[in-house]
Amino acid sequence: MTLSPPKTRWWHAEPDSDRIICDLCPRECKLGEDQRGFCFVRKNEGGEMRLTTYGRSTGFCIDPIEKKPLNHFLPGTPVLSFGTAGCNLGCKFCQNWDISKSREIEILSAEASPEGIAAAAKSHGCRSIAFTYNDPVIWAEYAIDAARAAHAESIKTVAVTAGYITPEARPDFFEHIDAANVDLKAFTDLFYRKLAFARLDPILETLVWLKNESDTWFELTNLIIPGENDSPDEFHKMCDWVLENLGDEVPVHFTAFHPDFKMRDKPPTPHESLIEARQIALDRGIKFPYVGNVLDRERQSTYCPGCGELIIERDHYAMGTYQIADSRCAHCSKKIAGVFEGDRGDWGRKRLPISIPSMAVKKNDDPDAPAFTEAEGHALTDFARAAVEAAVTGGPKPELNPGLAATPCVGVFVSLKRGHQLRACIGNLNENELAPLGGMIDRAAAGAAVNDRRFPRIHPLELPLLVVEVSVMHDLQIIEGKGDARAEPIQVGAHGLIISHSQGRGLLLPQVASERDWDAKTFLNQVCLKAGLPQGFWKKPAATLKTFRGEIFEADPPGGKDLQLELLADQSRSTLIDVVLSGFEKQTREFQVATELIRPQPTPTGILLECEDGTNSLSMSQGGSLIDLVKQGTRNLLNDHPDCAPLSRLVLLTHPITLSPDDPPKRFGSVVRSPILGRLGDRTSFLLDGQNTIQSTFQNLGIQPSDWAGTGAELTTFHLFEIPASAASKTNDQGAIDEPTLSDQTPETARAGGDGGIREPAVAGKFYPGSSDQMQRELDSFFFQVAPETRLKECRGIMLPHAGWKFCGQMIAETVSRTRVPEQVVIISPKHTPLGANWSISGHTTWKLPHESVSVDQEAVSFLSDRVPALKIDTEAHREEHGIEVILPFLLWANPRIKVVPIVLGSAEFDELGPLANALAKWRAVATERDGHPPLFVISSDMNHFGTEEENRRLDEMALEPFRKADSRGLFDTCVKNAISMCGLRPAVAILEALNQERHCDVEITQYDTSATVSGDTNRVVGYAGALLK
Repeated sequence: MTLSPPKTRWWHAEPDSDRIICDLCPRECKLGEDQRGFCFVRKNEGGEMRLTTYGRSTGFCIDPIEKKPLNHFLPGTPVLSFGTAGCNLGCKFCQNWDISKSREIEILSAEASPEGIAAAAKSHGCRSIAFTYNDPVIWAEYAIDAARAAHAESIKTVAVTAGYITPEARPDFFEHIDAANVDLKAFTDLFYRKLAFARLDPILETLVWLKNESDTWFELTNLIIPGENDSPDEFHKMCDWVLENLGDEVPVHFTAFHPDFKMRDKPPTPHESLIEARQIALDRGIKFPYVGNVLDRERQSTYCPGCGELIIERDHYAMGTYQIADSRCAHCSKKIAGVFEGDRGDWGRKRLPISIPSMAVKKNDDPDAPAFTEAEGHALTDFARAAVEAAVTGGPKPELNPGLAATPCVGVFVSLKRGHQLRACIGNLNENELAPLGGMIDRAAAGAAVNDRRFPRIHPLELPLLVVEVSVMHDLQIIEGKGDARAEPIQVGAHGLIISHSQGRGLLLPQVASERDWDAKTFLNQVCLKAGLPQGFWKKPAATLKTFRGEIFEADPPGGKDLQLELLADQSRSTLIDVVLSGFEKQTREFQVATELIRPQPTPTGILLECEDGTNSLSMSQGGSLIDLVKQGTRNLLNDHPDCAPLSRLVLLTHPITLSPDDPPKRFGSVVRSPILGRLGDRTSFLLDGQNTIQSTFQNLGIQPSDWAGTGAELTTFHLFEIPASAASKTNDQGAIDEPTLSDQTPETARAGGDGGIREPAVAGKFYPGSSDQMQRELDSFFFQVAPETRLKECRGIMLPHAGWKFCGQMIAETVSRTRVPEQVVIISPKHTPLGANWSISGHTTWKLPHESVSVDQEAVSFLSDRVPALKIDTEAHREEHGIEVILPFLLWANPRIKVVPIVLGSAEFDELGPLANALAKWRAVATERDGHPPLFVISSDMNHFGTEEENRRLDEMALEPFRKADSRGLFDTCVKNAISMCGLRPAVAILEALNQERHCDVEITQYDTSATVSGDTNRVVGYAGALLK
């Protein structure tokens, strides 16, 4: 289908000439026949202006609204984002240059009607549509038509623009725009002329017009480029102009530059520059300045300008505390500028690419592609939900509209979820013939309800809590080709995959890859694993590969969503602990309680309070709020145990799943280690964790599994979410509670309990011997096997694996033996557990091992945490982490006087590691001056995980190639692009970047091996490498 663009506006014919003049932007391009403007997308055809990209897009993606960035417009909600091609500025630093500078976009773009875009946004629950990626001013006709279609569906619109538009076009364009982020790139005309090929004044005029003449909510973005627009004087002038012309309530985002396009010679923006710009804005009187493109929860969050309280907490687009009611501060009732609707959204950080054409248009090359209206989509999910309920309760089977039920299709999958957790997914696929849609949905829904053997069957109590998703499959295509070429036809977000072989068969739906942000090869590797085949098996000619497309419809649960505890804000976690502690102290306090804590819960929820002496108390609630449950739990604990020891931890129990005796034991594999509550008459059993909590519950209740059905015993499993007592708010000199922020903690105050901030061993007896004597004997044995002639080298860093000692202990000893271990060691490990902060530096004073203890260098902890806001002083993240503990005994053997700096890193993009690398480089210089010798930097990392022996060695060699060259960017890109699961990738990048600042690293691989050498299993291995960084 080809969309017919409307007649363009904003141009006129030049008198006495065959040229036309564009009136849309200040460039006023004069175009002869077949000539294009500076933007490249507006063209003179037959003496008239034509927009060549009308109805075409580079792709569609659902983003968090904060990514635009807009912080005061529908916070936390999803926005459907899209762009076209071209731009009317010529920024040398463009971050989207592959789109804005494209000259092949008419061939590469997807096609989508304005109505199709609006329908897609509505079906995915988006509150707004954003015209972004390239400036929508140059495709104004398309943007306006899409905005009209969106408004017809009560969906708002957003423009991300440079504001380079003429006075004549402004009113028509912004009349249809509800919110805008205007990119004020700098505050000098010289910058605009030199680096953007534009002028400053028209942009300032647009901003003044938006403020005085429009109803569009707008925010500003200032991209800070080192050496170009980062002087304090320029910040002062810009802020003064904003205050005088736009007022003090316009949000201003100071964002970090990353080298790109024609400015790769510039360094990334130092975090300190962003902090300085924000502080200048605050000092001048701007109420809502922010930093962006960096990890900085404190400076990305919103504070009330009236009382100073935190009212919107943000952590890299994820929302936490939300204290706004009726557009006012919930603490002091001050009006907050912006567009707010009720409670915040819960979209989080996700990016979800979607395909528009497959949702609304029957493609000419796929005659079997179904085309559904929005009402028909709702009918399909309603029918699937009714079929699930019938299968669970034994009620009558539902009926679907006969015409819709008879629609022929290739296949259907029905997925059931609790929040973001998959509960069941069953499908029917007829590869050789079409079948009626109604029957396929009925069978798939009933199968998902009771027959998905990976999970316990759906219980009647769960029915109101289920998200129901129906995926209607079509366009089944065989992938030909060989090797890596088989990945080329796959469109992530549009295609699902099927792999077939005599050894196994697997299928993954299109949304699986887009929800996890996989590339095509990762998607292929994962469908291999789904089939029980090794990664890379898709390259073999014997494997049959097919793609398919899917029409996806989703319906929220009628009974409300389960509480997503991972989204619980830090402040709310602290409030829950504070409530318990106030009960212990028999004090009455007033708490500022977030909405998420007082909202009634739709499912039974539990709380376990545990004291330092092991005393505990379990309380359950049905339909109550978290805050009331915690209060009741505290009363119960103190009534039953009035002399109990101080609180150790609070454990929340959510997402209950009631188990059925009709299920075979194999279906309980996903919950067999979960907390479980068992009841039989007046007998009760509660187990928090264990190897098999279900079996233990039967023992506690005094029944045999075979007798379960006849006893009437009820077994319910839960998700566990732990909050340590150390999460309590701090108190000031007057005894009032300060807001808890990890960045304010010192090593002395950030303890999780124990004597003097001691970190107890977590994996002794698992990864290495648990007794002191046996541990020392194994260490001696490892080191005594090292060749005596091994020469010590002066290394600045080393890389060590962190698996169990039987797999890699000798490799660790060999590598450590080849370098001098100084008295200070900085160890950076990947984060393997969900506990604590995403980036954490240990808040303990001492790390204890079975045979010895190691002190933590407190000066280093303070130095690094002060300079890297994302690096939180935290104990919880280290409590169960093995990546440092496994290798620490070897370093201690080499130098018994060492002090350590333990750091764990979770998720991070490459550029986000820059501030940490800079701080590490500075600390190396400071420590050298302090100690007379530099510290040793240690990368804790295994290599690729769980491929075959052959595949693992191939992937590991791909990663080691850039690592040998100390090419941190190459290492990062290689691992991400090829899905190489080198767990210490980010620690390696940070340390390489830090050492390369001093001089380029010389990397020597000391050893490489896989787990197969010890286990003998070559089908599922882990790779290990030791390395010296000189």
